[in-house]
Amino acid sequence: KMAEGEYVVFMQDDDLPPARDSWVRHAISLFDAHEDLSLLGGYTGKIQGGPLCGKFGLDYKGVYGGRGRTKIPLTDPQDKQARPFMFATQLNMGPFFVRRRDFLA
Repeated sequence: KMAEGEYVVFMQDDDLPPARDSWVRHAISLFDAHEDLSLLGGYTGKIQGGPLCGKFGLDYKGVYGGRGRTKIPLTDPQDKQARPFMFATQLNMGPFFVRRRDFLA
């Protein structure tokens, strides 16, 4: 309840955010594009869980789509500024962005 921002970011002690703030702008643009979006996770870890769902995003060396990882679909492949985005039912790694209103609900 003490947070006053529109979004709350949860990070683990070993999360290292990128040097530039483009990841924050990207997250906010996705919240703006999807009004019902409550929680947004990063590009690493297993998304949705289970062996049939696979792994997406960055591998352990930071290679996008590398070592058994699948690339996350783009928001609009025709758009030069398209960003990776997909809906998922479960995420197991941070950082996480959460709409404050939904977190407090």
